[in-house]
Amino acid sequence: MVYVTRALMRSEALVILGCFDVLGLLVGYATLRACHVSVRWATWGVGLFIGGISVLACVGLLLHAQTGAVADVGLSNLLGYVSFLVAIYAATLWLTRHWYLLIKRQTLRWLARQSRHMLRYLRDHHRFFGWLVLLTATAHTVLLLPIVAHLSSYEVITGIVALALLAALTALGEWIEYRVRHKRLAPHARLWHSLLTIVFLVAFAFHA
Repeated sequence: MVYVTRALMRSEALVILGCFDVLGLLVGYATLRACHVSVRWATWGVGLFIGGISVLACVGLLLHAQTGAVADVGLSNLLGYVSFLVAIYAATLWLTRHWYLLIKRQTLRWLARQSRHMLRYLRDHHRFFGWLVLLTATAHTVLLLPIVAHLSSYEVITGIVALALLAALTALGEWIEYRVRHKRLAPHARLWHSLLTIVFLVAFAFHA
């Protein structure tokens, strides 16, 4: 019961953080377009920078594992929250799609056009966001390996569950992309992908 109460309290904070995250995405996207800066290049540039830090941190830790490597808890926690923020970007695709289907029937043509641009951007980068989430979450886990024995069983178990769900979510997403390319997608595949996303976010709330 204590863990459930704690998760609910964290969920409130994560919802607020997620709202600011989406707002930041919208403002950043609009600003880049207004300044005629390639949103695609900016996204890939920042994403590859984050991914590069994740990989280098893990490689550095593994290379020094036999010489008494020290866990970088600060960087690990930062990458954990970056993983959550990027996961919100990936999950926003579902909301944006339904928002566009609603708004395109209205007379607000400018809003409908901007919503369509945003939907296209999120759709084009959905896989990239998904893999970046998995990479940063994995780096978050690897960087804590030197002190895993000092972590509570609750933190370890919820972390393993969240990472396993994320891996399953990524694998399901790749399977969906494969089936779409071959025009053999099951009717409810995307629904299961969306439901698994919600389960992952709940698991993250328990782990955070």
